[in-house]
Amino acid sequence: MTEGEVNEDADDRVFKALASATRRRMLDELKVSPRTTGELCAALPDLDRTTVLQHLRVIERAALVSGRLIGL
Repeated sequence: MTEGEVNEDADDRVFKALASATRRRMLDELKVSPRTTGELCAALPDLDRTTVLQHLRVIERAALVSGRLIGL
């Protein structure tokens, strides 16, 4: 895989993440301050927790946010 192909893949992940109004809403929430998954779910009551987590994974793969596990 060439460097150009790697950059295209990364760009594709970013565009995919930003293509969803729901994910843009999530990014707006996270832009204000860091949130736990529970806080993000509370801010998006129309989505169930599983859906929020799926959207978060897409945003993370695009390197638009980073997550960390606390309390395990």
